[in-house]
Amino acid sequence: MNKACTTILFLILTVSLSGQLNNEAWENYEKSVYEDVNDSQHQSDVTIIFDRLYYTTISHKESMELLTTVHRKIKINSLYGLEQFNKLYIPTLNEFDRKLEFVDCKAKTLKKGKPAVITDTSTFVTTTLPANAPTFYKMKGNVKMLALNDINIGDEIEYVYSIKFFFNYAPENYYRTERILFKDDHFCLERSVYFDAQGFNVRIWPYNFPDGRDRNADFSYKTGKKVGLSRLEAAPDELYSITSLNEPFIYYIIDNSMVVKEDTWEDFAQNFKPHRSETKKNSIFNGEKLVETLRDIGKISGIKNKYQAILEKINKPIEDHFDLYHEVRNDVDVAWSYAKIISKTVKSLNLPIDFHFVVSKHRDVIDKTYVSLYQFDNIITSFQDEEGTTYYMPLLEPYSSFNDVRSEFQGTECFTISQDATGKRSFSFNKIPDFNNESFYSKEITITLARDTKPDTLSLSVTETLKYTGDVFTDIKPLIAQIIKDSANTIDNFKRFINRQVVQYDNIDSVYNINYHQDKNGFDISYCYELHEKLSEQNKIINLKPSKFIDNPYYTPFHLRKNRISRGYLYDEYHVEYRININLNGYQWMENNLLQQEYSNPFGKITSGYSTENGVSTYFKMELLQEQFEPSGWNDILKLRDLAFNYLDANFYLKK
Repeated sequence: MNKACTTILFLILTVSLSGQLNNEAWENYEKSVYEDVNDSQHQSDVTIIFDRLYYTTISHKESMELLTTVHRKIKINSLYGLEQFNKLYIPTLNEFDRKLEFVDCKAKTLKKGKPAVITDTSTFVTTTLPANAPTFYKMKGNVKMLALNDINIGDEIEYVYSIKFFFNYAPENYYRTERILFKDDHFCLERSVYFDAQGFNVRIWPYNFPDGRDRNADFSYKTGKKVGLSRLEAAPDELYSITSLNEPFIYYIIDNSMVVKEDTWEDFAQNFKPHRSETKKNSIFNGEKLVETLRDIGKISGIKNKYQAILEKINKPIEDHFDLYHEVRNDVDVAWSYAKIISKTVKSLNLPIDFHFVVSKHRDVIDKTYVSLYQFDNIITSFQDEEGTTYYMPLLEPYSSFNDVRSEFQGTECFTISQDATGKRSFSFNKIPDFNNESFYSKEITITLARDTKPDTLSLSVTETLKYTGDVFTDIKPLIAQIIKDSANTIDNFKRFINRQVVQYDNIDSVYNINYHQDKNGFDISYCYELHEKLSEQNKIINLKPSKFIDNPYYTPFHLRKNRISRGYLYDEYHVEYRININLNGYQWMENNLLQQEYSNPFGKITSGYSTENGVSTYFKMELLQEQFEPSGWNDILKLRDLAFNYLDANFYLKK
């Protein structure tokens, strides 16, 4: 499905609302009064009394008109809430960067026991969105901004506005699904979305909490008309939580036919094939005609070698235009195009292949009742060689090798389309394997006195060596390979890379003696710099605590140490190992037993210590044993964080 078609489908989908519902929003605004909502138990900066979204479609012979109406009522509970909500922001572009037409707006401030204060809505200005704007104002491009009149703590603001968009389309050709998230930063009494698509049909899936837990919210649903939540709690601010997994959402379909056809997974698998126009000449194979690609690969012997050639051909366009990598790495439309071309290619080569449609651990889980490409984040292929060994091949990873599957997709459930050598397809649900790549990041630091040390300045020569192995290497491999490929600027680019690794980068003169090595198992880089510290005659003691050289992200503030509500995810964490070697002639280490510790629990283990042989050295190692934890395991995670913080922040005194 190309981007233009996607845009049309989304518009048809969001367009489906009737004028009756739209008028209802404006009529409700006129009748609205101060409600005196008491939200003391939630202590929220504002209370969202309601947040209502109305979709209206008006179908013309050759075009379609989408009318979107937003009606919100918000009580101000604090000064911070007043700062956030004293202005109204209206988008000027939709999510496909198409210009929206402003229709109308009304806004007022409701005061207890006093007349409402009306805001003049003819004074909008076009500007950019400020950083502290509430979540439901987050949008692309410029916004129309309106300052709301005479607001104080305890007041309620209310506004309603409509925007519209025109699109030419052939109504018999399109069908589309989409997802709406019910998300608020603050306590919300009602969040509703209304549908009434004249000439179309609407189906709404009930909302989901993908992590299997209920939240304090009441659900209401009416087929084809309205879906909503009431008493929606703000997402908890907790470490290692994935907000989107704790937010309810709905899926919905709008179809142009009289009856909404419910696609099956079998339909999805059978429709997985490229159009003829997609295989004549395609940039996925760097502009080659498919017949040229088949001719080249046909000369290669061995299944694995043939797939290696395919992998190199699909990687090359992104490698040549690396600036596009972060835009396409999880773009399922691009992956879909790649996969269909590969399907055609391997069918012509009489090779079997599997296509695995995956969802990132960071975002969601598969909903088997929702048949749509757009619930997936990426596509991974796999094949077997002559010996029956299975290899996995990512589609959007430049410089990748077989089994270079990012950790966010390992061990996840996937929808698989299996294609045999003749092109016949079947489907199943299974899992991407966990490749058990021990993911380690290590940093070794050697500190000596520089030769130009002066009486009032301690000059240190520092050598650092970084090593990346396993999944942590896989995640940075494209960046490292691109830096090495750009041979004319490799050292300068590595200096920018090192900038993010040196804790005191702003206090050093320069980085020099950069050396690096990469192989299939990992990447390591070493570099040197000098660090200068001012000394006085009275200052005979220096403190080289580990956090001077190693980033310490383990501090846990008091408000995050309380009882946990949500499940925690450690997918982005990895094993770490640090070693600091110090050899300063004329300085004696003041021993610190706090550096010596050994601890383990079900979620991880920590080992640290020191040695006085050949100078002074100290080491720290933390291994994580699980990828997620329930709220009941938070204290164990907190213990690991505290021990790691204490080690990195420990004093390391040396006396002259």
